[in-house]
Amino acid sequence: MKPTSIVLDATVAVDALLRPDAPAGRLVRRFLERRDFEVLLTEGLLEEMLLASTDPRVLDQLGLSREEVERWIVALGVLATLVDAGGGGAVAADATLAAAAAAGECVIVTLDPALLSLPSTGDLEVVRPEVLMEILEARDGAGPSAGRTV
Repeated sequence: MKPTSIVLDATVAVDALLRPDAPAGRLVRRFLERRDFEVLLTEGLLEEMLLASTDPRVLDQLGLSREEVERWIVALGVLATLVDAGGGGAVAADATLAAAAAAGECVIVTLDPALLSLPSTGDLEVVRPEVLMEILEARDGAGPSAGRTV
């Protein structure tokens, strides 16, 4: 796998907020700091991220205000490449798949079991954040999985 363009599922964004030292958090932080891969999002995915991360239960766990979380999601959207999935209104797994379809060849990074059960094709791979982190670290020469493909 050549992880240069990824669709970041809303589950990963929320997990990154909740657990910044977990693989999802490290992946998002790497993107924000280094931008050595492209994150592809749609308006639908940004909306899903906003809805999921500003749920009162999530805000309670984060200890952040709604405005702080909204600014984080907006910043992610500004740095990402927005792709037009057409139609809009899709949420959750549908929004992720719409983004991937609009993007063409890409990797979906998710924690959603339904998406993780999809078979990989020539244009699309679906992986967990820790798998992509292993590959990125191996590409850097910092990880034990040099040469690993998904």
